[in-house]
Amino acid sequence: MIDPVISIPGSGVVLNCGVGTPHAARQFIDWIPPCYVLMVFHTAFVAETVRGRETGQAGQVLIDAPGTREWHGGVGGEGFRNDWVHLASNAVDKPIGQAGLPLNQILTVSNPHLLSRIIANMARERLLKEPNCEELLACRATELILITGRLYRMTRKMTGSPMEHAHYERFCVIRQK
Repeated sequence: MIDPVISIPGSGVVLNCGVGTPHAARQFIDWIPPCYVLMVFHTAFVAETVRGRETGQAGQVLIDAPGTREWHGGVGGEGFRNDWVHLASNAVDKPIGQAGLPLNQILTVSNPHLLSRIIANMARERLLKEPNCEELLACRATELILITGRLYRMTRKMTGSPMEHAHYERFCVIRQK
């Protein structure tokens, strides 16, 4: 289950994050972040990628690199909803490289709900600010990147019929319950 909207700015490895963040119809995010931005979308969306403007689906992921334009919004005049996290580049450059993730591209992952859960845990940790918060957030940031890489590679290796692929996300949701 997705938590209510949480957006907490700060410093450290996790610069900012949001869970289940709704964006209004015709609202587009357009800026050049100084950090990595990882987003898990819960609705269809359009984004500027290395291939130009592309349409993505619910459950897909986008990781924008520092210093590159981040542009995305809803499809057909609709709003969109996503989980997102801004990660300090100096803290996650190494895991990004280890994970072998393509940047500034729409990615299909085998279990986006797992990524949403990690981001929600990061948001809670930032909200509570208990002892060793920054150390735990650094671990979770690394976990988020490495798990994203694993889920991306798993999806690319998946075999099966077109019908199995069409229903795979539903099976993941059922398995989570």
